[in-house]
Amino acid sequence: MGNSLKAEIDKITADVRRDPAHIRRWQEKEEELKKSPDRFLRHRRFFTEDFVFEPGEDIMVYPDFNYPLPKPKPTDPPEFYEPVLHRHEFFEMFYVYSGVCECIYEDQIYTLKPGSLCVFNTLCHHRVHNIGSESLIYNIMLRSKAFLTDLAPVLGENDLFFDFFLQSFGGGADRPNLMLFDLKPGGSAEAYVFGLIREYRLGRANSQSMMKLMYASLLIELSRMYMSTGESGGDFAGIMAYISKNWSRVTVKELTSAFHMSQSGLSRLFKERTGSDFSDYIRRFRMERAARMLARPELTVEKIAELCGYSQRASFDKEFKKHTGLTPCQYRKNPSPSFFRRAQFFAPDANPAG
Repeated sequence: MGNSLKAEIDKITADVRRDPAHIRRWQEKEEELKKSPDRFLRHRRFFTEDFVFEPGEDIMVYPDFNYPLPKPKPTDPPEFYEPVLHRHEFFEMFYVYSGVCECIYEDQIYTLKPGSLCVFNTLCHHRVHNIGSESLIYNIMLRSKAFLTDLAPVLGENDLFFDFFLQSFGGGADRPNLMLFDLKPGGSAEAYVFGLIREYRLGRANSQSMMKLMYASLLIELSRMYMSTGESGGDFAGIMAYISKNWSRVTVKELTSAFHMSQSGLSRLFKERTGSDFSDYIRRFRMERAARMLARPELTVEKIAELCGYSQRASFDKEFKKHTGLTPCQYRKNPSPSFFRRAQFFAPDANPAG
């Protein structure tokens, strides 16, 4: 890929930062939905194609960065603004163009840097958090019907993404709903991403047809990357799913054996994906689970400590206070999961880039 394409995308990015008309349109549509609170709350958890796409669009590109949100109205319920996970009626991928962002997927948190590409199917509950003023991601969204009618015949039944996307229609909830890739600067995959951004921005004749070809080409290129190196994040999604099921007792040795990896390889993967090593990550994971369980009065603190893998209550209390600033008993008196998530994962002095 020549420098000219990168220069074009830099200019497009600067233009959308100066005049983010697409974000204002999104906000205006959400303000309209707020007139019916039930509809708006459903929208926050499930984005429909009718809300996102313009008529005649099968693919769209949405640049996203930290832009001032509308101020809450006194009549707005607090549920309008609480962080929630959502999923889509359509397929989405997003590319981190600059800065750092965090992708919250089920109970997992991925720290993503420039060049990271994240692909979702419609089963994936997630939330994306841009960190700082430099962070900007490009969301590339595809109608599910367009995949079935236009892309599936091109990809073929044996393609990596054929099965991944078709899970959404077949209900394969036990398999990964998210895949992660690191695109090389100047590589073919990055060129397809940049081509999609440029094509959508220019809006020329037959632009949607051209974008479908680029999208299919990008998926094929990502499949080649995965087949040749095994590096996609799909393996990491499996690791994280394993942790979610065995979080109270899982060890590095157990993971390396289950996924046929060296300890150094696993450590490097965790550092790249989360900004933490495995030990720090699993301690944080357990403490968040503990915070959730503390909201259940039928569970004693001793029982929660045991469920989190601690044989000694004192060790559990010390670890919990280290992560939240509160003892378990103090936290139980004033439970606040959103406070815990902000304190643990979005701290201003954190180093999300690792």
